[in-house]
Amino acid sequence: MSVRPSSPIALLLALALCACGDERPVETFDPGPVEAAIPEVVSALADGRPDQALELIAARRRQPDPPEGLDLFEGMALIDAGRPAEAEAALARELDARPGNGQAHMLLAEQLIVAGRLDEARAHLEQAGAHGADPVYLALLRGRLALDTDDDETAKRAFRDFLQGDRYSARAAEAHHALAQIAEREGDQDSAASHRRTSEHLEQVAQFLNLYRERLEADPADVDATLGVGMIYLDLFVNMGGEAQMSKQAAAAFRAVLGRDPQNVKALFNLGFLRSIEGRFEEAEHDWERVIAIDPGHSGSLLNLGRLALRNGAQSAAEGRFREALDGADDDDERSQAHLELATLLEQQGRLAEALEHFEAALTLRPGAPQDVLDHVAQLRAQVSG
Repeated sequence: MSVRPSSPIALLLALALCACGDERPVETFDPGPVEAAIPEVVSALADGRPDQALELIAARRRQPDPPEGLDLFEGMALIDAGRPAEAEAALARELDARPGNGQAHMLLAEQLIVAGRLDEARAHLEQAGAHGADPVYLALLRGRLALDTDDDETAKRAFRDFLQGDRYSARAAEAHHALAQIAEREGDQDSAASHRRTSEHLEQVAQFLNLYRERLEADPADVDATLGVGMIYLDLFVNMGGEAQMSKQAAAAFRAVLGRDPQNVKALFNLGFLRSIEGRFEEAEHDWERVIAIDPGHSGSLLNLGRLALRNGAQSAAEGRFREALDGADDDDERSQAHLELATLLEQQGRLAEALEHFEAALTLRPGAPQDVLDHVAQLRAQVSG
């Protein structure tokens, strides 16, 4: 009968001694086939039902020839269930049987970092990297470990590496928060403030996404929740670097909304915006025309239709749309934008006095204009008065 080492670090030492003795490398274990063999367990874990996952794992163990690697998934479920000591034991059992399981090494390292057992965690991170664990998540764990050991330079590199692969999740919020802390210690207050704002924004995004997903799990036909998901991905697309995947997910959500509510103005308007970004101007125009048919004074759609008309050289049509947008505007921001569009068009046509009126109106509604805009209006004022 074999005796399992009493701690994960002892296990690693035992493995190292064995490797030195027979010089055979530890074979990397791929948990993919195990995952494919237990879809019900994977589904329970993905849905945030760790107790059910544990029951399903126990049932699998009672069957003939249970698949290898169940301890890995039991460890995952125990982590999610908030039972860290049992999770560590399950992951240690898995590594005792399959020391080349990089994912188990990675999960155990994470638990050990939380427990403050940093030397043991470091050893498992090395093994995780050697056996094909997720390099993105490993970067996050290396960042946590370096931060806990006051190695700011290593932590900074690790968190930046992580953000190359994961820019939007709650873990990305954690990485930005850590980078803010490091920047503050380095005296870079601008960078610290920027990372702090991004962290707070991503935390809020994660909270809303979780809320909407819970609602959709309870009612897949919840139009408002589906629209909320689309708006979150649209926000990430616009404000976090314009990543195509965010645009695709937003568009998919808006199309799902329109499948249930064909006259949903918000979904139509934003789907048109995404199509215009992709250069699909005819489809975008169709979306915005549909909005106008539902809500004739929709300022955003009228402004965009005016811009499309300008793009096609139809200045008269564009002016008409901009004036309709001004009449239909619901707030000062919309009014200011309509005045600016009209002012720019009128100046291009040489109608300087009319253009100046609209520039002045826009500045009254939005007094904090950039200096170059203020300078331009001052020059135009001089031309008109002179």
